[in-house]
Amino acid sequence: MSTNPSTPPSLLERVRSTDDCEAWYRFVDLYTPLLLFWVRRLGVQNQDRADLVQDIFRELIKALPKFKYDPTLRFRGYLFRVTRAKVADHFRRVAQVAPTLDHENQLPGGTDPSEQWIERDYNAQVFRRAVQLIAKDFDAVTAIAFHRYMIEEETPAAIAADMKISTNSVYQARYRVLKRLREEFGDLFE
Repeated sequence: MSTNPSTPPSLLERVRSTDDCEAWYRFVDLYTPLLLFWVRRLGVQNQDRADLVQDIFRELIKALPKFKYDPTLRFRGYLFRVTRAKVADHFRRVAQVAPTLDHENQLPGGTDPSEQWIERDYNAQVFRRAVQLIAKDFDAVTAIAFHRYMIEEETPAAIAADMKISTNSVYQARYRVLKRLREEFGDLFE
């Protein structure tokens, strides 16, 4: 991915550089909730989840400098593969059989739920977390209008009427926040 010199590098590009501690802190802050959710869903006991997530980050610290971003593939798939491998290692290490999925997590036809999990969980957890992380960059009206429009999926007209702003202001809030998300997190949301 080529970067315009006036555009700051995305978070993924920044974490690939081993000397950008601020980017790693942001990356960990962004992805910890998702990784905790995934390892729980994959059957890891509560007392082991935080340690396992740390193992995943240690693996990523080693792997990401060599990681080549492919726009035809999504980073979320790569992240899930690393997570699943670390979970499998965990179960082998503790000589425990990985639990089977409960009825709620089974998909029709017995298909592997990982693809569905990746997309749904990533959107629900990482996107919301990213919005939380950048919310301080915006005034309250912009942040609330964006949240209601993009997260709560209210109509722009309803938001505008309730907040006593124009519908155009709701669209502008959406544009500004999404623009900021792309600047900060770039290819993580493609």
